[in-house]
Amino acid sequence: VVLQMTYVGAPMVYYGDEVGMWGGNDPDDRKPMVWPDLEYAPEVTNPDQSLRPPDEVSVNEDLLAFYRTLIGIRNANPALQTGSYRTLVADNARRVFAFERELGEERLAVILNAGDEPAEVSLDGYGCAAELVGGVEYDGSVPEQAGVVLQPCD
Repeated sequence: VVLQMTYVGAPMVYYGDEVGMWGGNDPDDRKPMVWPDLEYAPEVTNPDQSLRPPDEVSVNEDLLAFYRTLIGIRNANPALQTGSYRTLVADNARRVFAFERELGEERLAVILNAGDEPAEVSLDGYGCAAELVGGVEYDGSVPEQAGVVLQPCD
């Protein structure tokens, strides 16, 4: 989601991803939308009608809030919509990727950590930076399997 909402181009969210819906093989690659005001029976069958452990059907409110936060960050920062792009870090060994988006005086850095351990990442020009998703000052560490969006303090 961090990459989708900060990278070049228009983000595309397939309906249901924002609430944690999942699907199987065709014809269950996507089911009817899950709505928060409806109650659902747990799913107990696979697409081939074999039985499976019950899986609760509900809106993942934490995931939905995360999508809303990232969409809000994209909407509030024109650099993420139409700004220039520059790769800052591409470290395959650590599975870390960072890039910068810039438009006029606005610039933001995005750091993605696909690794299984937190990654220490420092970027020139971002010694003091606010982490926009969490609303805290960036401490130089990106959690495992996560991303951060940074705005320099100056």
